[in-house]
Amino acid sequence: MFAHATQFEINNSTFQTAQTINTTIFNNLPEKKTVPSGYQEGMSNITSQHCPPEFIGRKDLISSLEMHFIKGGSSTAQRKQKRYLLWGLGGSGKTQTALEFASQFENQFTKVWMIHAASESLIQASFYDVAMQTNQPQPTWLSGKRWLETQKEDWLLIYDNADDPELKLGKFMPTCRHGNVIITSRNAALIQLTMGPAGSNTELKDMGHTDAVQLLMTYAGMGHNATVKDQLMVEKIAQSLCCFPLALVQAGAYIQQQHCLYGYLERLESQRAQIMSMNASQSYDDYTLSVYSTWNLSWNKLQNSAQEFLKICSCMHFENIPREMFQRVVDNIDKVNQVHPGPLVDQVIDLLEKL
Repeated sequence: MFAHATQFEINNSTFQTAQTINTTIFNNLPEKKTVPSGYQEGMSNITSQHCPPEFIGRKDLISSLEMHFIKGGSSTAQRKQKRYLLWGLGGSGKTQTALEFASQFENQFTKVWMIHAASESLIQASFYDVAMQTNQPQPTWLSGKRWLETQKEDWLLIYDNADDPELKLGKFMPTCRHGNVIITSRNAALIQLTMGPAGSNTELKDMGHTDAVQLLMTYAGMGHNATVKDQLMVEKIAQSLCCFPLALVQAGAYIQQQHCLYGYLERLESQRAQIMSMNASQSYDDYTLSVYSTWNLSWNKLQNSAQEFLKICSCMHFENIPREMFQRVVDNIDKVNQVHPGPLVDQVIDLLEKL
């Protein structure tokens, strides 16, 4: 590479000195902080989540959780980590029930943490946030988990949306004889993580008729002025939707926006017929038909630009989508258009201008 390089000589002491300097510099370089994918500051805070003020029903389940975690004695006193699995179909209220319990009994725990469990990366990001909040000297997701293992306290972890059957959730749970864990999942196989006297589980199904009617009336904006006739119509709609929470919430929001209490059942049946006609060979259970029908009614009322925006958002995690991301696109769209001109970029520009 250099002229006369073969004639260059360096004595042993000089080489050793240089090597020592190099090693010292390398060893004193600040450790690169590896931030897990999906990390957002404060994501493990239970205060960053919120149980809707319209939470209704599930009183028996809240009582079961109270009995398991609180009235049954503390985990530290019993030297057992307590676990409870809430499982069932999507939209049955698993997350809302866990959050409602945490809200009601937060002062019974030293700290409540939310572990987003939709994927391994989100679990790691959540524990990394625990490490950051507890001021670990070298924050990693493992140091966050280990901190919980060493704190012999009655903390509560809520592993939310652990639905992926390929997810090995057990390896992400603190290995210690203290602490409390709630898991929400569609995967009934996770019952194996709650086996033994310190574990329990409940399947969430449809709501009781009275609670279902109250939930629908609340989201439909029907207060004390509702007539007997109104209440009878609400009961018919709730029964038609099999008292399923997600379908009731979607129906209530639609009725409030469209002011169509007495026309809703007709629209619902029309939507059901349309869904079934799209694939006559496919059978739909009550859950699928109720949720899809109520969703499609609301979807069809959105403007095309709003639908396109939601399609973009569907490619991201369902919580805390950063507004700044879209602002950066707007600020830099001209640069993108210069590098990659074409109809696709024009469509994006058109969509952003309509938002």
